[in-house]
Amino acid sequence: MGRLLKENYGNIAVENLQNDLIPKSALKSNFQNVIYDPVGLKFWVSNAKSSEERAAEQAYTFFDLGAALRANTGAGIDVSKE
Repeated sequence: MGRLLKENYGNIAVENLQNDLIPKSALKSNFQNVIYDPVGLKFWVSNAKSSEERAAEQAYTFFDLGAALRANTGAGIDVSKE
């Protein structure tokens, strides 16, 4: 993974993590992947279908935590973007 990250330095995005970097580096036992965007409060998750079908080959589900927190006005958390 370190070699792949160095080769793709400056060009790492959600899409190439999902479609290229993670599938190339995930172990046979890969059961879950999570890609975080901590600034945007977003994340993408994929889970293995079985012990033979790694998470790296499955579709990712997108979560927008920032939007969910903003929608819950009683959360008492400031997630406003400046």
